[in-house]
Amino acid sequence: MAGIEERRGVLGKIIAALSLGALIGGITGVLFAPKAGKETREDLAKKVVDAEDNIKDKVEELKEKTTELRKKAAEVRESATDQIGHLQEDLTDISGKMKDGVGEAVGRIKHTVAKGKDIVAEKYSKTGEKSTEETPSEDGNNSESPAEEEGDS
Repeated sequence: MAGIEERRGVLGKIIAALSLGALIGGITGVLFAPKAGKETREDLAKKVVDAEDNIKDKVEELKEKTTELRKKAAEVRESATDQIGHLQEDLTDISGKMKDGVGEAVGRIKHTVAKGKDIVAEKYSKTGEKSTEETPSEDGNNSESPAEEEGDS
């Protein structure tokens, strides 16, 4: 395995050396081209200025895009914050309505139980038996029924 890694290292060095040689050859060829040295230097200077202008333009575009992205991110953050606020309000409203609904249901159940007690009390008062002994008391404990009471007597 070490042999393969060594070969890759050597191959990389060879490629780097060839690339550097090609770069030096290219520059030398441009400098020693049939054009006069002054013309070649002017061409190179113009290309450098053009490249510099191009880079400046690209940097300016990136700054503009960055500014736009920051504005959009701020808008998205603000929108998300607003939506979260609305959702919290909605959840609070729903929670309140649910509490009210449960309270109302409990009230109806209590009312129904009270009505049931009244009906049972009325039924037993007509028959002469004690109704409170058969119905659950307020604390939830059942008293003895009339039948149980009769068995005890």
